[in-house]
Amino acid sequence: MDISPFFITDEYGYSLCLDTGEGFCREIFAAREHEGFEGSGYDWDALVAQYLNECMPYLIQYVIFDSEAGMFCAMSEDREVLEDLAKGLIELSQDKDRMADIFSRAEHI
Repeated sequence: MDISPFFITDEYGYSLCLDTGEGFCREIFAAREHEGFEGSGYDWDALVAQYLNECMPYLIQYVIFDSEAGMFCAMSEDREVLEDLAKGLIELSQDKDRMADIFSRAEHI
């Protein structure tokens, strides 16, 4: 499965990354712009943390966030964990209503 625009690196363990400057799913974040969300790496942290809590709680213990403003980054010692997360996020991004619903409960991290 293609996980673009996400990508996995194997430098310093494994990292699932997304360049947030490209505007992927920007409309989801724009809906909560008045709350300070803008689609940054930190905002993706909030969305992905909520997604993990609701949809993949069995992965939470294996994922650590290390994002910056311009880059979402989730790290794990297990590449398969990040591959599963990436597949889930791609599927989620194809259902904007579901993604918006999950993001409606996300909190700033």
